[in-house]
Amino acid sequence: MSSNTSRSLKLFSHSNIKNSSNFKLISQGSFLLNQGLIWNVEDRSLARVWVDKWIKLGSLRSLIHGPLTQGEEELLLKDIFGINGSWNLSKLSFVLPNEVVDSITATPRA
Repeated sequence: MSSNTSRSLKLFSHSNIKNSSNFKLISQGSFLLNQGLIWNVEDRSLARVWVDKWIKLGSLRSLIHGPLTQGEEELLLKDIFGINGSWNLSKLSFVLPNEVVDSITATPRA
């Protein structure tokens, strides 16, 4: 390897990148972006009801603790869509807190 190539590799080493001000700003921005990311839900959505972050509060599993009924963990969002843009939450084995229900009903559907 030539000395120029060696020098270039050193310039782009992991530690140099992590110490750059640009990297720090991008890291902060991506953290904030991830805090606000949610799914844009479609009727065909393959997002998983319990484990994917499809509402602003986080995944339902992180908010609700306790055993699920058999097969419930595999529920997809398309399985709980109701008629005319409503949600059929009766397929869930938990009565959800109002804050969670409000977050679900505020989730945009495409």
